Amino acid sequence: LPDGSAPGKRVAANASLAAPEVQAYQRAMITDLVRQYPQVNGFRFDWPEYPPYEIDSIFTDFNPAVVPVAVELGLVFTDLQAEVGRAYDYLKGHLVDQDVQRIADGVAAYPGGCAAEFINDQSELLGDWLKLKRALSDRLLRSFRAALDDAGRSDVELVAHAFPPPWSDLSGIDFSGSADVVDHFCVKLY
Repeated sequence: LPDGSAPGKRVAANASLAAPEVQAYQRAMITDLVRQYPQVNGFRFDWPEYPPYEIDSIFTDFNPAVVPVAVELGLVFTDLQAEVGRAYDYLKGHLVDQDVQRIADGVAAYPGGCAAEFINDQSELLGDWLKLKRALSDRLLRSFRAALDDAGRSDVELVAHAFPPPWSDLSGIDFSGSADVVDHFCVKLY
């Protein structure tokens, strides 16, 4: 979480999307699988994002491995961390019914119910945080595609299973930004 603590409530103990060790493990597993099972014509990856099942899950991954990606995007990580921490604290301890209604009405006012645009209009730093999450998800998907290609299997389809809008705005999946490396997106319909 932004304060450095582990989330208290979440569905899974997801690792950092930016962790080089996790990405190296995933690349090795993908490479091994396509070599051991040459008949496979596609892989579906679940959660190449920050699954928003619980509020704590939305606010995860302030791991040090994320800092270089933030810097590369021209973002000041500590500023993002502080602003996201304030938003998290507010949502966890000060949110009242009127705020929920204001947020729901605000998101609904944007074309397609775009939560990212609403959030960015509330705080540019929170908007930058969503951009960072999209970049981290995109990099992970690109590393999957590179692993398939490097194993000589550019013919293997990459399918990403992710949350639909407006939840995708919070999860970090970027359908258009990653479309050049993802063959199909499946969305969760619940």
